[in-house]
Amino acid sequence: MNPSDSKKSSEFQQEDNDIFLARLQLIVVMSKAYLEGFPIGKHRKQAIIENANTLFYMSLSAEHAEAGSDHQVNKDAIKTKQIYEKVRLLSVMAKAFAEDRLVGEQKRKELQENIDYICEMTVFNSKIKNIDFLHVA
Repeated sequence: MNPSDSKKSSEFQQEDNDIFLARLQLIVVMSKAYLEGFPIGKHRKQAIIENANTLFYMSLSAEHAEAGSDHQVNKDAIKTKQIYEKVRLLSVMAKAFAEDRLVGEQKRKELQENIDYICEMTVFNSKIKNIDFLHVA
């Protein structure tokens, strides 16, 4: 492998990471919007489902890549694994509420707790009440 291949691989990994985080942020925002009672129209529903599916598989791939590397098992590796698990749970829950299958106050509470955990661990948050475009499905 020549040095330019390594550079391309690194750039590709960074691009994948950026896409992963962008999709995660979208799912978090849409999940918060759902919890606030904003409508889910046809296009938003489709976007949630597509992003949830992609995010689910991206997290599996990223976790597999982390597990296959030469990293020692430590607290950071355990936290990373937990984040990927929470991302997959969020993906499943987002798809469920987009398809009107997330029923009950307990499920809504679990969704909120999952969002809070992911936001705390990934250090991003958005104030849903300040995003006017969510009123339009």
